[in-house]
Amino acid sequence: MQPKVSIVLPIYGVEKYLDRCMDRILNQTLKEIEIIMVDDGSPDCCPQLCDEYAKKDSRVKVIHKENEGLGYARNSGMKMATGEFIAFIDSDDYVSYDMMAHLYGIAKEYQAQAVYCGINIVNSDGFIMDVRREVDELTCFTKKQDLFTICLDMISPIEKNIKPCFMMSVWHSIFDLQFLHLHNLSFCSERDFVSEDMIFDIDFFTCAEKVIFIPDPYYYYCHNDVSLSHTFNLNRYGRYRSHYKELLRRMPLKGFSAEDINYAHKFMISSTRNYLYNLFKSSVSYPEKRNLMRMVLNDREVWDMMKQTSVHTLLASSIMPFYRSFVNNMPIMLEFLIRIHNFKCQLKSNK
Repeated sequence: MQPKVSIVLPIYGVEKYLDRCMDRILNQTLKEIEIIMVDDGSPDCCPQLCDEYAKKDSRVKVIHKENEGLGYARNSGMKMATGEFIAFIDSDDYVSYDMMAHLYGIAKEYQAQAVYCGINIVNSDGFIMDVRREVDELTCFTKKQDLFTICLDMISPIEKNIKPCFMMSVWHSIFDLQFLHLHNLSFCSERDFVSEDMIFDIDFFTCAEKVIFIPDPYYYYCHNDVSLSHTFNLNRYGRYRSHYKELLRRMPLKGFSAEDINYAHKFMISSTRNYLYNLFKSSVSYPEKRNLMRMVLNDREVWDMMKQTSVHTLLASSIMPFYRSFVNNMPIMLEFLIRIHNFKCQLKSNK
């Protein structure tokens, strides 16, 4: 009998969290599922744990492969999947016991290509910090313009929104597997682009005909120590840069207008600001911080591309002066702090 939902679970370095995730998946109220555990060359005990799960439950299939990253691990699972629908769950997160039953039921009722649910944001202590709901009630999107607008909001917030209404993630949804195969949809590598999910979303939403969003938070997104998205990576700017150039290449091919391309520029602006802000907060040495900041500010290819857009004024007024000032004045700030420290030490020695 064909499974109703195939659940693909990429696994790398999540030994600490795997049992928590698998408990929720194995005990789904929807029993007609298959679970594809993709061991992406994990260096811990995860490969053995995967094999043990497969021995205990016939619904579990295991793929052992060389490490290539999250996107390619999902693709490997997709190739093996046989379900009507497919879900991609991060193995350091977990889901409600009835997530698959609810999403599958809605997908079948509305004949939708995908169903997205709400998200619980969980801190490292296991407490829910926030609940993200992309809609207030079940909402069915069928108009092309609406589906394109969702895409644009995932790339960069629609005007007047503080945060994007729609998250650029696939793990809080299920997709019609046959539809994905029909349109040759797959994931790129997060080693090349900063968000493999955003690229997938662009490809999916621009060919989808019916997508459902519901507010119910069935997915638990966890702030764990191992999460890739919670660590500062010195090379992240290079991935932002590649991602930006890919958006500029891909968006016109998918039917986005010249005005829509401004969302790609807005993405690069906010990404650059975030990179520099996180760099400033990081423990990276001052000389390296200075060199990385100068590298960003002297990236003429990216700046020249953005000069041609209507957001250039925002770019010039908000980023360049601030960070140039920061780079120029950091030595003064450091000297000031050193003098204060020396002054305190001198006071102590005089007592």
